[in-house]
Amino acid sequence: VNQVHDAEYVDSAPEVALDAAALLEACMLEASNFTEWYFNWPLPLGVPTETKYGNSMMEEHDLPACHPQRVAEYRAWVRQTLIGNHKPSYEE
Repeated sequence: VNQVHDAEYVDSAPEVALDAAALLEACMLEASNFTEWYFNWPLPLGVPTETKYGNSMMEEHDLPACHPQRVAEYRAWVRQTLIGNHKPSYEE
């Protein structure tokens, strides 16, 4: 995983690229939740993210229709495994 300004990039084998994209998006979506949980700092909303894929930074493609479901599965795993199943205040 590499960071450039406000973007995250994953270098992965083609056969796992869509899973890698889904996991990265899930982690980015849960970052606000982690911040609230770790610092005990209620946030009014979660920070949004947008995920694309391609062979380089110049090539961006939309992810397939199944992508949101895979992201939801990874988000549940991240929340349960890494942040004590914390439900953020902005979801209440």
